[in-house]
Amino acid sequence: MNLPVIKFALPFGSEVRWSDMLAVLVSSDPLPLVDMLDAGPVAKVDVEREAAVDPSNRPDIIVNADGRRLAVIEIKVLAGLGPQQLDGYARAVPDAGAYLVVFPQRLMIDLAADRRWQGVSWETLLDKYRSSQNEWVATCAAAWLEHLDRSLPKVNASTVWDDLVDGEDFVIAMRARMSWVYGQIAPPPPVRHDLVSSAAGTSWVTRLYADAKAPGYRVIAEVEEYLPVREFPKTASHLGLL
Repeated sequence: MNLPVIKFALPFGSEVRWSDMLAVLVSSDPLPLVDMLDAGPVAKVDVEREAAVDPSNRPDIIVNADGRRLAVIEIKVLAGLGPQQLDGYARAVPDAGAYLVVFPQRLMIDLAADRRWQGVSWETLLDKYRSSQNEWVATCAAAWLEHLDRSLPKVNASTVWDDLVDGEDFVIAMRARMSWVYGQIAPPPPVRHDLVSSAAGTSWVTRLYADAKAPGYRVIAEVEEYLPVREFPKTASHLGLL
């Protein structure tokens, strides 16, 4: 079957459009999501987009079922999480049955800091919707999966770190590589690891950390791609250009 070309409706730079489209799918057929959450049976499902639950919190999607909060869903594509973003949503909507963060499998979001939230990949969620009894929903989900598969770098143990495909987005390529590294690390206790923006604030890094023997301190190591462009301010200053 020839699938529709959905990339123009779902650009990777617009989480708003991804949120809108997911809201359309869930509104058209809520059963795949209900089954995934093991929350059925339900009679009536209502979907809210960017509902202003309080003056400072607007979760991407809230799903209500039979008068109860079924789920709060935060949508991620390329962006990371803001400081205390998930905690604010959970406090603003404390009665949800599930709290989900949806992100591409190859661009992981680390949720270790807030155990209330469950990470679900777009691939897992859309695979559920690909089996929808609603033909339009199933076709849209299949096209969406194809869009993800074609657009994001495929990274494995044989990937050469700096071997980019012609025209490939450098930032996404590096983030996908670091996401893969994060998924491969399983440090022994008491060492922990997460996926965060680097201390320099310019790229995603896999960070390993453990409490130091001195109270109140941590030992931290960051696995990071070093970019020569960072030398520019130092070199320019040395040459009197700044």
